[in-house]
Formats: sequence, structure tokens, C-alpha cells
Amino acid sequence: MLQIMIETNERYSVAESAQIAIEAGAQWLVLRADTIDESERRDIGKQVADLCRESGVILTVDSDIEFARELGIHGVLLRPGSKAPAAVREELGPEAIIGVEISSADTALALERNDIDYVALSADMQLDRVAELIAAVRKAEGKIAFVSLGEQPTLDGEYIDGLKAAGIAGLCCGKALFAAPDPVVAIENLMSELMA
Repeated sequence: MLQIMIETNERYSVAESAQIAIEAGAQWLVLRADTIDESERRDIGKQVADLCRESGVILTVDSDIEFARELGIHGVLLRPGSKAPAAVREELGPEAIIGVEISSADTALALERNDIDYVALSADMQLDRVAELIAAVRKAEGKIAFVSLGEQPTLDGEYIDGLKAAGIAGLCCGKALFAAPDPVVAIENLMSELMA
């Protein structure tokens, strides 16, 4: 699974980035609202949400629970320091997709028991630590999905192979893809590598 982080960048508007990702075949976008000017956030969020609805693409928002509710989108990715995941599940309901950035196996197991859909691992986490953490969760019979948050070296095939070997179910990235000469090709290539 590939989640494309959509945020303000130097080359494309947020809506253009969303359109490019959808054109490339992305099925899940994560809107990083804190990079959008406050005065434009509602309009841009609505544009991206409408685009995703029309295309049948999942849309979640990075950290902003209230914005996710306002847009009526699929869910939220919670970062450290966000509201308690169990409270967010209560607020957004059973159908919402909720991911939480974590750094320990115990946290992953606790979140799974609280009906959280997936956990995200920082791009700073070394591959051996990723493998160790996922192995500990699987040994404890945890089935929660793991997503790696990252950029470089995320686009490196060897790195992706290492993530897959460690048990990562998906990858969430954006900046490096939109900095590529042809973002559509970069996204298509990354999706192919993840599915290989």
C-alpha cells in the first residue's frame, strides 16, 4: 500500500499534487493541512476531498482531527502529542481509518486492542529496529498493519526491499515524489516496487 502525503510544495499546488497522485494511480492520499495557509485551508481541503470522492480514493488528514471531521473524509493519522487514539476513535466513529505514529511494540499492541487501524513508524527508524519491532508485535500475535513514514532513502529499491522483508504493509511519502522530474512516473514506479 502506498499513501501519498499531499502538502504545500514549491512546484505544485496542493490540489495539483492530489490530481497528479490520483492520475498516477494512488488509492490513498494523506492531506497535511498544517502546511496550508489558514485562510485557504477550508477551500483547498474541500477541493482535495471532492477530487478524492469523485475518484474513489481514500483521503485522511495528518493530525488535524477537527479538519477530518469538517471535511467528512475517511480518517486521520495521529502524530506524537495528538489526542488519545481511543478518544479519536470515539469521536470519529467505528468506520473512520485511524493511524498512529509509534516507536514501541507495546504501544502497537495496545493500539490494536483499541481498534486502531494501523501504526506508522518514523523514517528515522533504522531497518533493523523496524524489523525487531514488527517481529515483537507478531510474536505477541498482534496483526496490526505497519506503515513506514518517510522520504529519502524511501525511493531506493534496496531500502524498500528491506522494509518489505521487515514486514511493512505500506509506505507514506510525498516530498521526494513531487520533487522528481516526472512525479506521475515516480509514483507509478514506487507502487510497482511496493507490489513486487
